[in-house]
Amino acid sequence: MTQPATIRTVLLACFALSCSGALAATAAQPSPELAPANATQLLTVIKAPGAKVTLVNVWATFCVPCRHEFPVMLKVWREFKDQGLRLILVSTDLREDVPAAKKYLAQQGIDFTTYLKNQPDMEFINTIHEPWTGSIPATLVYDARGNLVTFWEGEASEQEFRNAVRQALDAKETK
Repeated sequence: MTQPATIRTVLLACFALSCSGALAATAAQPSPELAPANATQLLTVIKAPGAKVTLVNVWATFCVPCRHEFPVMLKVWREFKDQGLRLILVSTDLREDVPAAKKYLAQQGIDFTTYLKNQPDMEFINTIHEPWTGSIPATLVYDARGNLVTFWEGEASEQEFRNAVRQALDAKETK
């Protein structure tokens, strides 16, 4: 009679441990780092070696088109990252909105450092790309040497992201 109780106790203990481990893992999931950066620092990251193409997306949690295109952009990044696509995300959220931005990034599965603009708007905009009006979302695509290949403002479709990345990858391969 003691044997079934022991088996039941062991099974209950294993179940409790596996459940508490799952809950602990969920609760302990780190939020992505949101590192303050100015435009000059970002350009250094953009031009860092190691990527065939770098896609930079400037967004904010308060921007509905930004949130709408975010999953689409991530889908394209995941599709091309093994071919040398690097993704750099730059939040323009205000400091008081950083917790919301981190939460949003975690919900989207972002587990790498992203950046928080910490420079006056026009100085940041003009340093990144002078023709940029400052509208978000804004997307910039760079080649392996850090040269700007494509730029657009406003929400893009999955196909637009895919075409821009392919164009930059193809240009890299023909040079």
